[in-house]
Amino acid sequence: MHKGLFNLTEYEDGGIRLSYEDYHVGAFGGGGYEAIYTIDAENRDKLEVLLEKPFIDGLEDLIIAEFGESLEKKSFANYLDKNGIEYRLFTWIDD
Repeated sequence: MHKGLFNLTEYEDGGIRLSYEDYHVGAFGGGGYEAIYTIDAENRDKLEVLLEKPFIDGLEDLIIAEFGESLEKKSFANYLDKNGIEYRLFTWIDD
């Protein structure tokens, strides 16, 4: 199984966009999945405070520590929901 990686884009207004793409071709065909989380500056700050860990600087490294390079450790959306972090989500699935 192929695991995709996430990409973090930080905007000048303090908001972020975290996108995750996973495209693979297997013995029975291929498929793809894309999720894009858009988080405003206020909720980005909440997320960074929740993820704060000693000796880790930067939101991208904090996300990797908590969720993994492929967001494979646990659900990013469930974490946001559980902690009251507002976001917009776009998903695309190709069978």
